[in-house]
Amino acid sequence: MKLTNVIKTKLQHYRQTRPITPTDLTIFFRQFAILISAGVPIIKSLDILEKNQEKLAMRQLLYSVKQEINAGKTLFQSFVSGSDHFDSFACRLIQIGEQTGKLEAMLITIADVKEKNLALLARIQSALFYPAIIATAALIVTLGMFIFIIPRFADIFTDAHIPLPLFTRCLFSIAALIQHAGVWFLLPLLLFFFMRARTNLRQTIKTLILQLPPIHHYVQQITFAWFMRNLAVTFNAGIPVTEGLKLTANISSHPEFISLVATLRHRVNAGLQLHQAMIELDVFPPLMTQMIKVGEESGMLAQVLDKTADFFASDIDRLLDRMSQLLEPLIMLVLGVVIGGIMIGIYIPIFRLGSAL
Repeated sequence: MKLTNVIKTKLQHYRQTRPITPTDLTIFFRQFAILISAGVPIIKSLDILEKNQEKLAMRQLLYSVKQEINAGKTLFQSFVSGSDHFDSFACRLIQIGEQTGKLEAMLITIADVKEKNLALLARIQSALFYPAIIATAALIVTLGMFIFIIPRFADIFTDAHIPLPLFTRCLFSIAALIQHAGVWFLLPLLLFFFMRARTNLRQTIKTLILQLPPIHHYVQQITFAWFMRNLAVTFNAGIPVTEGLKLTANISSHPEFISLVATLRHRVNAGLQLHQAMIELDVFPPLMTQMIKVGEESGMLAQVLDKTADFFASDIDRLLDRMSQLLEPLIMLVLGVVIGGIMIGIYIPIFRLGSAL
């Protein structure tokens, strides 16, 4: 009973001390929008949400926002003070909502956008989860064979003094290397912590990985979908094109995309229409530029962007399904080749040993 209470206390402490995640902020915006829609005052809404937060960090964040408002600041100014958690996109929409008296609508819009973005991320994580589990299990099984099984066979064949095939000798050498240099297998873990400490190195490795052709294509599709979704929201809110581009540049931490949007914004400032600036850059998909052209000519750019974002999101779903279908058999094939090769390398000398006896 005491052990159960200790475990419950530890779990509760862990849940309370976890950092704030995008999911926490999305839930907050949805709940905040519901309370404001029900006519509950801002301070009272924040007070209710603060008391119902499980995480200490969220309670502290909402308490600080509430204190800022009590000190005479607007909701926008209070959110800017907590800018480590509230992005400029959400803060700008809240400012517009306060200025136009449409705070409720803006909060709902923010919650909708964040939920759609989270749904897309969850879809990506779900598609990668099963292949990652299989790959991890394959790595553990392979290392287990090299550490515990192959060395035993190596001792048996050494005592038997029979000639071994080259492939078997290579397997035994790898197993011996792993056993004698086992400490070096901590190197990836040490490298991970070093990368976390070195932001520049982490960003460089991340950039190199994202430049791989298949990964780069997926990331580009996802980024374009987010870009169009958020840009549509800014247009619906009445934000000018140039400022909307500035806000949507923050949806990605990738320097290449931020630079691309900055160039796009500069060309729009120079007098080009949005679709013309995109065509000149020759980076955006033709479908995207054509749809934006139709939207600008029809005066329904926000609606067209939103529908195009939906299309890109469905296209990403298809890409993820295809990637999952390819990754799973590929991993199984690699696993079969590795494990099968190890077994063949071990059993060939066993047959020879049987013949010798």
